[in-house]
Amino acid sequence: MKINKLLKLHIVYLLNKTTYILLLLLSLFLITYFLMTSHAFYSYSDRWMNNYEYNLEYLYNGIGILKLIMPIIAIYICGNSFLEVNDNYGLLLIKDYKTKSIYYLSKILSINLLIFLICSIYYIFYIIIGYFFVISFNISCIIKSLIYVYYICLCYGLFSTIMSKITSKSLAYIFIIIFYIINEGITSYNDNGYLILSSFFPTLVQVGQGFNLSVSFSYINLLVIVYHLFSFIIYYKKEL
Repeated sequence: MKINKLLKLHIVYLLNKTTYILLLLLSLFLITYFLMTSHAFYSYSDRWMNNYEYNLEYLYNGIGILKLIMPIIAIYICGNSFLEVNDNYGLLLIKDYKTKSIYYLSKILSINLLIFLICSIYYIFYIIIGYFFVISFNISCIIKSLIYVYYICLCYGLFSTIMSKITSKSLAYIFIIIFYIINEGITSYNDNGYLILSSFFPTLVQVGQGFNLSVSFSYINLLVIVYHLFSFIIYYKKEL
């Protein structure tokens, strides 16, 4: 099967009814949250007088909720999609280890593209609402944070893939979601708590009036490559 057809097939299975409903509900929640935190229902004069405070509030609350929700979505999509019950259509396509490699790589590519698309759509919601309702709204640091959040999603998503293939249990990605929330809590309440964990699970930290990665950008690129390799090896070694 050609790569483009494989990609379309994976997307169809990834966007199943449950995932579609989940993403739709999250979209409605985020739009409502962004409207509330942008003070969209306040008068223009009130938003103008409190311009600086409302701007910072929208920045921190908006990026904060996105960096919390997006990795959880990535963990769910990656972990759930590689459970045996959701990956059994591969049995019709995999004939040998070569086709198995092509199947896996095309599926991972589909997942990466889907996660980036979801991240972009949710960020577009954030930017549009900020543009219309937050006076002097500045998107300079927002685009950079989108890239950072996407890489964090890849790290957790690939780790979820690895654990799902090792355990073949949905509890694996549920555990990783809980672990991620705890890790974010450590980052929020303890400035030094994330230093060790961030070596394997980077996060987004507040720096001044913006956000930055807890590790260097080159390091997180290397980490994503390592997770990709581990994920591929584990999938490849599984019996046909």
